[in-house]
Amino acid sequence: MPILHLPSNTSGRDFVVGDVHGQYDHLQKLLEHVGFDQAADRCIGVGDLGDRGPKSVEVWDLFRKPGFYSAKGNHDEMLEMVINARLFPWRPCFSSSLYSRNGGSWALQMLAKKSPADTLWLRQLYPHLEKMPLAIVVGAGTPKRYNVVNTEFLHPPGLDEDVTDDHIDSWDFKAQGLYIQDGGGFLWDRRIIETRLAKRQGRKMSITYSGHTPLKCGRPVQIGRQILLDTGAGYMDNPDLFLSMIEAGTRKAYRINNGGKVSTATVKKITS
Repeated sequence: MPILHLPSNTSGRDFVVGDVHGQYDHLQKLLEHVGFDQAADRCIGVGDLGDRGPKSVEVWDLFRKPGFYSAKGNHDEMLEMVINARLFPWRPCFSSSLYSRNGGSWALQMLAKKSPADTLWLRQLYPHLEKMPLAIVVGAGTPKRYNVVNTEFLHPPGLDEDVTDDHIDSWDFKAQGLYIQDGGGFLWDRRIIETRLAKRQGRKMSITYSGHTPLKCGRPVQIGRQILLDTGAGYMDNPDLFLSMIEAGTRKAYRINNGGKVSTATVKKITS
């Protein structure tokens, strides 16, 4: 599914969470802190739900419940490809070494054990992975519209044109080379933070929440029209890194460190 369209939330709040990376307990504490109401509120992830942290299985179970959504990240894609290669060997193969180096040992161990319970869980997860959207658009056609993607919205290299919501809505991600391009695309790209290409995002592009690249400043940042939410949940043995979450439409972020302390921070705007 290239894009998932969701209506604006008229009955509750939307919270967008950065790369969770298996930090289930910390995410639950953040949701408790904001008084998350699963009957009215929604939790939307930027992708990279599992790996590196201690409870990837629990995070995946949570994000298959009503009210929880996520764009697909590169870690989610690698998990899908590993399950595909191990459980469906007649399909195209995928080397697991890259996934292992990126924190996927928990899934590789489940696949190696071949226990009936683990195999069933992985088989049930696989269709969800296949259907994960590359991007989520909330409230299309309204002033409250916002977008969610794992990395960034930029044109392929060489196209000198501002990105707008109309582009996002019309892109054929795979056919136009936007899905994966030389290690980039919507699953691996880091151009917006490494080269400050925010000038290629016009005012006609709605605020977009993303993750993928861990920030070392301890709070989410805004570059152009994108608010980056990965504040290092995959490396929380470092006391200066956090799992961060923001209420959509605001600049107030909630973050939690490895010790379980919740604090708030304002999104930092980077202009150059």
